[in-house]
Amino acid sequence: RPEKITSNKVRLNVKKLPAGMPENYNNAVGKFDVSVTKKNHDEKPEIEKPLNVMVKISGSGNFASMNLPKIANSENYIHYKPKVTSNTTTDKEGVKGTLTAEYIIVPKKSGIFPIVLEKFSFFSPTENKYVDLGNPSLVLDVKTHEEIIEAKSTIEKVNDYTNNVLETVNTPVLQTKSL
Repeated sequence: RPEKITSNKVRLNVKKLPAGMPENYNNAVGKFDVSVTKKNHDEKPEIEKPLNVMVKISGSGNFASMNLPKIANSENYIHYKPKVTSNTTTDKEGVKGTLTAEYIIVPKKSGIFPIVLEKFSFFSPTENKYVDLGNPSLVLDVKTHEEIIEAKSTIEKVNDYTNNVLETVNTPVLQTKSL
């Protein structure tokens, strides 16, 4: 059956954030670091082919109420709504862990260009100031399918051809006899 449990009242003294808040403040308080990486590091970006890009915020602070920096719009690529996962733990010092947003990016042009995030800033209570991490980015070298094929070595071309034959050709299974 339901029971009502009460305890002594606790007074909290919540301080206001100091003046001088940056325009791009993300409602984050603590100590954070932001990184942008490809999910598969050895994957070669190809025009019109989807690519997984990870935006990871790690550190300690108020993960639940912060605003994630979004990928900026560009004519060089299309991006879709991210899948956000949280991996945090709580201890005596507060909440620590990572917040990861996994975006699908489809490059529209070939060439070298950056995937840029919105600016990210947070308030550091230990330093008692706002910290601006700027616009984290990931530089992509997007190539066409023909450019990727031309860049392969002879052995890579042979491996691709062999793998294609093994996957697509019906090869008979030969029975062997033991002597």
